This record gives sequence, structure tokens and C-alpha cells, in this order.
Amino acid sequence: MKTLVICLSLLISITSIAQEQNNTNLKNDLSISGGISIDAKSFGRYGLIYRRGINESWKLKASMYFDRYKSNPIPNNAPVFSSDSLIILSTSSTINNRYTFKFGFDYNLFKIFRIGTDLNIGYSTRESFNQDKGLEYNSDYQQWQNCVECVYEYYGDANSYNQPDPSQSGSTSYLRSNSTNYLVYGLSANLGIDYPLTEKWEVSLQYSPEIAMYQSVDNGLSFAKFHHYTDLFLRFKF
Repeated sequence: MKTLVICLSLLISITSIAQEQNNTNLKNDLSISGGISIDAKSFGRYGLIYRRGINESWKLKASMYFDRYKSNPIPNNAPVFSSDSLIILSTSSTINNRYTFKFGFDYNLFKIFRIGTDLNIGYSTRESFNQDKGLEYNSDYQQWQNCVECVYEYYGDANSYNQPDPSQSGSTSYLRSNSTNYLVYGLSANLGIDYPLTEKWEVSLQYSPEIAMYQSVDNGLSFAKFHHYTDLFLRFKF
């Protein structure tokens, strides 16, 4: 009986929302959004979305998004070289910044539920940082000791190594960084729930799986990636 009452209450709520939306002539809306990438250590995703209603069910939309996420291709202190007398350890992190323009449509289902799709095109920069440490075996003391100059020699960069000031702690690692730029294009799908606050304002929760092709503008290499985003929208109708 309790379940039936809950179902009836939900049905009445959906019906009242549908009636309210049917009584409005507002065809345009503008949204701001914030979200995360489910499949990455996301720093955040932000968007600005404009939609234009064609009829009660279909809406054309154009949007701009910026997202930033971090990944760690190599675990902390992973060995990249090992011998009886020398060990090179590396820790890496990658920061990705992406700017995307989207063009697509939304289709309303039961007034508060919607599905949609987007054609995406954008630009992405990928910055990789590596911190390398060296251990050299000291046969006199029969123990492993830090050896930063060994890392410089291993990477063929010995000329740039400066002996640390004995009065200072000095550097204990070798830092490397590089940047790659990509043209990004692909398709995304949208599944959302819209809940009106007033006649002109509503909030929305959206899940968006996406397939994106990354084409390097530096060396021509390309690869595909799947992303999964969750976004929260604040929408104004006019």
C-alpha cells in the first residue's frame, strides 16, 4: 500500500510539471554547468549552454565547455632502469586542459526526462611532468645512496647538472616536462533529468558518455578515448 501511494504521488508530480511546462511559451534557455569526469581524476568541468526550442519536444543547442583532469601514467617511484650498480626511479603526472564546442539537440521524454546527442570539436593541451631519482650502489659502504648526477648522465644531460651548494639541501631529483597539443573531435550522448524551480528557472542533472578522437598537431599521431561525465545545470528560460 505504501509503495502504491509513493507511485501515485510521483505520477501526480510528473503530471503537474507537465501541465506547468505546457502553459509556458518560453522557447529559449541558457544554462551554466559544473561537473566531473567519472573516469579521470578531474579538476572540474564547466560549461555554457544555449538551447532553442523547435517544438514542445525538440530543442537545438550549442555549448562551450572547459575541462581539466589529471592522470598518473607511471606510479610513484616506478623503476625505469635497474642494474647491479644503478637504479633510476620515476614518478609522472599528466595535466590535460580541453576546450570544446558542441552542437546538437535534446528530445524531451515525459517532460522532465530528456535524451540528446552532440557533435564535438575542440582543442586540448597535455602537459607531462616526470620527476626522476637515482640510486647508486656504494661498494665501500655496501649500501644504496642517492645519486642525482647519475640520472643526468642516464638521460644524456650531464652538462646541465650543477653541483649543489654544500650549505644547501640541494636538488634530489631530475625534472622533465613536455607539452603536446591535440585537435579533438567526436560524439557524445546525453541523458538528463530536468526539475523546474519556477516558471523560468530549473535545475538539471545529466550523464554524458563520449567518444573522442585526439589528433596531435605536433607529430600527427592520433588515438581514441572514452569519457564519462556527470554535470549539474542551472537553467534560465526566456
